[in-house]
Amino acid sequence: MMGRIFNISTCLSLLVCMSACSTIETERRDWSDYRGPGHIYFQLDEPRPVEILGDPIEPFNRAVGAANFVFLNYFVAPMSTAHRFLVPPRVRRRISNFTYTMAYPKRFVANAMEGDFLTAGIETSRFLVNGTIGLAGIFDPATDLGIERPTPEDIGLALAAWGWDSSIFLNLPYFGPSSVRDGAGEIFNFALTPTNWIPGGFIVLGINSRCDGIEDILRLVRASSDPYEASRFFWSIQRNARVAGVEVAGTESPPDDTLMALYLALSDRGFARAGEAGEVFVPATGKWLPYSYWLQPGAAPLLYILPGLGSHRENERTIALAEMGYKRGFSVVVLSSSFHPEFMATASTQQVPGYPPKDIPEIRKALDLVHSDLLGAYPTRFTGRKALMGVSMGAYHALFLASEDRSEVAAFDRYVAINPPVSLSYGAGRLDHMYQAVNAWPEAEREQRMLQALRKAAALADETLKVEVGAELPFDREESRFLIGLEYRLVLRSVIHESQRRNPTGVLLTEMSAWEQTASYREISDYSWMEYFYAFVLPGILRKEPGLKEDKEFFARGDLRSLENSLRDNKEAFVFTSDNDFLLSDDDQDWLGSTFSERLEVFVGGGHTGNLYKKDVQEKIFSVLDDLLVSSEVTGR
Repeated sequence: MMGRIFNISTCLSLLVCMSACSTIETERRDWSDYRGPGHIYFQLDEPRPVEILGDPIEPFNRAVGAANFVFLNYFVAPMSTAHRFLVPPRVRRRISNFTYTMAYPKRFVANAMEGDFLTAGIETSRFLVNGTIGLAGIFDPATDLGIERPTPEDIGLALAAWGWDSSIFLNLPYFGPSSVRDGAGEIFNFALTPTNWIPGGFIVLGINSRCDGIEDILRLVRASSDPYEASRFFWSIQRNARVAGVEVAGTESPPDDTLMALYLALSDRGFARAGEAGEVFVPATGKWLPYSYWLQPGAAPLLYILPGLGSHRENERTIALAEMGYKRGFSVVVLSSSFHPEFMATASTQQVPGYPPKDIPEIRKALDLVHSDLLGAYPTRFTGRKALMGVSMGAYHALFLASEDRSEVAAFDRYVAINPPVSLSYGAGRLDHMYQAVNAWPEAEREQRMLQALRKAAALADETLKVEVGAELPFDREESRFLIGLEYRLVLRSVIHESQRRNPTGVLLTEMSAWEQTASYREISDYSWMEYFYAFVLPGILRKEPGLKEDKEFFARGDLRSLENSLRDNKEAFVFTSDNDFLLSDDDQDWLGSTFSERLEVFVGGGHTGNLYKKDVQEKIFSVLDDLLVSSEVTGR
């Protein structure tokens, strides 16, 4: 026991001593004198990202993160699979109850240190009741008696209450994201948990507590372009929210409907595990492109899904769409977005994505390769009918594919576009507008209000807070728009970093290192979506296509209006959107109506994909695919 505590404390001391090992400084290009195409966008005030914890030992933290992933993937995951197979869910819950009850000393000491003797008393009452009547905590009669489980405290939170304002991020072996303060607290958390005193107890009970969620964790890691940075960012916010004690309450102005997209989730958590992964060799790049698929037991039509901007094929909302299609009788195939590093690195020869005349052929080629691969591997599992469904940017790409000459390409039988943008330039500008919504706040308050919005978002993610699906989220208009814009800014950061890491254009000045990326992220965060197109995409396209004279023509080629005749004539292309989708102007809405006519469905409210969690919306969308099903029998997984 003392040896394990010594190892943790020794690791902490070593990490603190190494806190000066980060050497890369952020450099920034001065655009103040730039007067070329799009110069007005380079003069706009861009909100600086909120940084809660510094990362001066980033190389070491990333190494620990990589080791943790190997441990989770090759030890915890197989052990969890075996544990789930051998131990029934009811027994696993009893073991979890026991583990929680035995951690009472940690929670009691933490509450006492914070001076919260009321909660310490509640914890004591629960421990006495569950430890006796509940047979050492295996059962939870305390809750049945009305003694509800309070939000669990720990020593790290108690140290924060004592005034230790930690500012350095720390990645701990096994435990994962932490800080110097919380890492110190973990020493006492470990010692104050009696089950850790039992040889093997820490590992066995830890696997029981993690086994039901380990696949979700690994899926998040695979879906993230930089899982280390994602975990650092979100953990820092969640921990900051716990320390601040954020109250989640309603606001005077309602949030943007787009934020309701958070409610789109899997109805069966096991569906993601039921899928399989394949890969195809892409001759143009010499690399293997992964894809995910779910096949019906018998012959069925195929539904291909192109996800939203920068989304991975294992993104929660993407798999939720796949689940909808599967439950309706389709075999489903999903590729990552052409703006995700997975696609960029394996299926694209472009320096940067964002120019449809170059992007679309690569997407089409990827779809053709995947389709051929599946037909070769499962020749009797398909009916010959296939549909293409796209969401957001995936819908935009689906409509480009729908506009192609069906006599020259392997066409789909049906195209379904959900919330597509119409104009590339207008859509990019609106993404920037959402993120820049915080500029409406006084400059002196801006950073704190941005942090408060992030804290509220983190508080909503707390498993102890039950949020009813469909309930209005507790953000005002500016907060919700900032959060929506931030999600797309993180996508942009990923796109720029991956593209410049592989094929630098010379725009960025900061040194790029696989083990120390924060410095380059800071520089990248200076760029908006419109600046991305003008600084990274347009110059390369102008060099390769001399006939392209100016930016207006560039963006015109990325406007669905350029495909009007072919889209009007293709009666197999259907569009679903909302009357308040922020990516569409009034002119865009009118154009969709005149082009698609009865093949357009405009929902009332929902913003951009914010209504996809609603059953009636789902039924309306999938109804246009019903005739592709060769049998009325919908098989189950």
